[in-house]
Amino acid sequence: MRSWVVFGIMLAVLGGCGSPRTNIYSLYMAGDQAVPSRAAVADLAVHSRAPRYLSQPYIACRTSPYQLEISPYSKWVASPEEMVRDAFREKFAASGLFREVRSSSSVAAGSYLLEIDLKRFERIDLPAGAFAELLFDYSFFSPEGKELARGVVSKKVLLADSSLLELAKSLSTALSDGIDEVRAAVEKALAGGN
Repeated sequence: MRSWVVFGIMLAVLGGCGSPRTNIYSLYMAGDQAVPSRAAVADLAVHSRAPRYLSQPYIACRTSPYQLEISPYSKWVASPEEMVRDAFREKFAASGLFREVRSSSSVAAGSYLLEIDLKRFERIDLPAGAFAELLFDYSFFSPEGKELARGVVSKKVLLADSSLLELAKSLSTALSDGIDEVRAAVEKALAGGN
């Protein structure tokens, strides 16, 4: 009888030790139908860099200026750095400004270069509420290596609720708007209006 009680307790303990399910989130940006103001004559290479925590697929939530919490069971489909770089590549490819747009660690001769330095891609909890925060620097270079444009894009969006689904939606919108800002600066630089 005692062995059955011990066996029952062990089953109950093991049944309660199951890990929670892992949720995977991605970004979604509507297709771009922009018409370029000039004919595409060159290629574009997109480079990116980010702090280590944004180079991994974990979802980050900043609870104070000193503390960042990483969600163990909720992740991005790829690292924020990869998702941002791929979003730039896809939106610039759809814009028609360049013959070919690729993300690589090297720049082919005759190609323009767009560097993205991702600083923030996270939820931030403030006394006023929870926000989605996106922050990155960008630099755009000619094939000769001359800097044609640079800037900082900073977006902070108040979340309707603190769910990670709402965070993914808000960061998708913030990133889409940020890429549009960069594209406008690149178009201006290509037209010679630094």
